Amino acid sequence: MEDAAMEFFGKAGFEFWQTGGGCTAYGRSLDVGNDAYVLITDEDGGCHPIDEASPVMVGFYDNGHHFDGNTVTVTGFQAAVDAANRLVSNSVAY
Repeated sequence: MEDAAMEFFGKAGFEFWQTGGGCTAYGRSLDVGNDAYVLITDEDGGCHPIDEASPVMVGFYDNGHHFDGNTVTVTGFQAAVDAANRLVSNSVAY
């Protein structure tokens, strides 16, 4: 299951990140000049998602701080990628 998740998120442009303290996520840096990035984790925010049937949290961050309202919880890997793309396009960080 984990290999399938890594393959799916890798094809979608995300990398496996160690986020500190034993936590992991799928992340994608955004080339917008302000250190912005998107993280996808499990619902608790501490581990990369493994099970496509479980809730997934998606957040848009700028220099380590998320903007109010710019995290969402969805179910499914494709829904997570779609949510990440929406958060990026709707962000006022640019």
